[in-house]
Amino acid sequence: MKKVAVCLTVKNEDIEKMVKLLDRQTVKADEIVIVDAGDGNLFLHKKIKVNHIQKVCNRSEGRNLCAKEATSENLVFLDAGCVPEKNWLEEMKKEMAKRGAQIVAGNYQSKKQNFADYLIARFLNRAISDDNFIYPSARNFAIKKSIFLRLHGFKEELNEAEDLEFFKRAVDRGFKIEKAKNALVWWKLPGKWDFLKKIFFYTKGDVKSGIWWDSREKLKTHNIRHALMVVRYAVLIAIAARYLFLFPFFLGVYLIAVTVKYRIDFNKFANENLLFIVDNIFTFILIKLLTDVVTIGGFLGGLFHCSIVPLLRTK
Repeated sequence: MKKVAVCLTVKNEDIEKMVKLLDRQTVKADEIVIVDAGDGNLFLHKKIKVNHIQKVCNRSEGRNLCAKEATSENLVFLDAGCVPEKNWLEEMKKEMAKRGAQIVAGNYQSKKQNFADYLIARFLNRAISDDNFIYPSARNFAIKKSIFLRLHGFKEELNEAEDLEFFKRAVDRGFKIEKAKNALVWWKLPGKWDFLKKIFFYTKGDVKSGIWWDSREKLKTHNIRHALMVVRYAVLIAIAARYLFLFPFFLGVYLIAVTVKYRIDFNKFANENLLFIVDNIFTFILIKLLTDVVTIGGFLGGLFHCSIVPLLRTK
């Protein structure tokens, strides 16, 4: 197979640890390109060619710079902080070597220590094994460098939802995305407050991406779902203002619908103890309601950024 470059964008992560993880792969990369937006130290690595570039930039700019600097024909992108299985790169290369392979979506999972982690993983992770899988995550994917350049890389004005915009553009241009289910990396889940912060900026990024309609997702695009959430809560608040006694009923129906949609198992990490199951139910309600509030805030913030801010700048 043609040469492969592993591309990393990092900011204050342990670069030496990441390179050691890649050095332990069953199949080695031909080169590693690191764009470091933080305070990492330059170092020399004897076994693998490492190109360590220090530049303050966002993720999109960093990935584009990685692609520009890589000398290999195939690019494999991995987010710093992810821990790849030992056969990760081997599996990615197998899929890339298949005839006609253009873009490959790698798999990722999160290690969950408690019920809150379980919920956060449910709300954040995209399973590539799902039948309704369309677009991968940029934290683990491969692409031919020639195709990446033809797509002009990631939109550098986007630092959130940049992967959704990139892969939609790729599919719109006719490029096919393959799945590498066995190319697994472990992604560290954010804490509860970092999770809410991510949700806010992800949602704001969705609006900034400008993707409202997608012929593949139809009414399931992120922005349409965010808009429907705003409408849903507006109706709930209107009901509460007029018929307060009906509010708990409709809120309960909504939470039950979420439970069914995400297949929430309240016995997870509960050891079949009723007290803990009840505790898990309250944890679910709290995290879901906070997630919804932050999503609505990010959505309205994105609309403000895209509509009001440009008008203020022209004055």
